[in-house]
Amino acid sequence: MHEVRETPFGVAVDLAGTVDRAEVERLAETVLSAVEATDDTFAVYADHRGLERLSERAADAFVDLMADCEDRGLERSVVVFDSDVERVRHRRLSELAGVEGQRLVDASEPGWERDARSWIGDEQSVVGPRE
Repeated sequence: MHEVRETPFGVAVDLAGTVDRAEVERLAETVLSAVEATDDTFAVYADHRGLERLSERAADAFVDLMADCEDRGLERSVVVFDSDVERVRHRRLSELAGVEGQRLVDASEPGWERDARSWIGDEQSVVGPRE
């Protein structure tokens, strides 16, 4: 399951459950379309709580998406996770994509919402906990 919302800072992405390559490709289409109109840099808030392990093919598509975002002006991103496995996995995928300016936030830590929003410049609190 995924949801993408355009925000004043860029995009907010919710990604949870089982996600296959086709869904990652649909996600990429939506995200890249949302940031296409920007002439400036942008940020991404990604909520990965509840995301299950990606297949190798889905992970490859995800690396491509992250690299495309980096090429189109990604300035900073924050990924909210709820497991150490997800944190390690995402760090590896980010390194493969060459993404810099990324912060990984553990949703079990106090103040995680504030820390995540602060990193991407979300002063208006347009993103927050998934319901």
